[in-house]
Amino acid sequence: MNTNTQKILVLGGFLFAPAAVCIALVSLVSIAPTAKTLPSAQSLIKSEQLSMTWKCESAVKKTLRDPGSYRYHNIVLTEAQPQDGRLVNGQLTFRAKNGFGGYDIGVALCGFNEGGDLVSGPYVI
Repeated sequence: MNTNTQKILVLGGFLFAPAAVCIALVSLVSIAPTAKTLPSAQSLIKSEQLSMTWKCESAVKKTLRDPGSYRYHNIVLTEAQPQDGRLVNGQLTFRAKNGFGGYDIGVALCGFNEGGDLVSGPYVI
């Protein structure tokens, strides 16, 4: 072989080897199982408390005779048993006008998934 041919082969072999290694690594990564890490209920409560409160309040207001009379009292967010896609349960206490025009205390139960989205409720008690 002349020297020009040897340089091309060496250069071609050098360029080919990293490409083969990259292809092998990509195939290993795609074969390896990926585990989706879900947020814990406590971290979700800390980061999405206002959002979950607002979503539960909005859903409750839609069920009331006089949504303008709604008055927030408090909400308690707790970790849920893993069922029906719920990660967090919310118990919202509020006041609103009843059918006779007087204010009554109400309690609504709401369930939230790992994204903080409302997935169950509100169940007004």
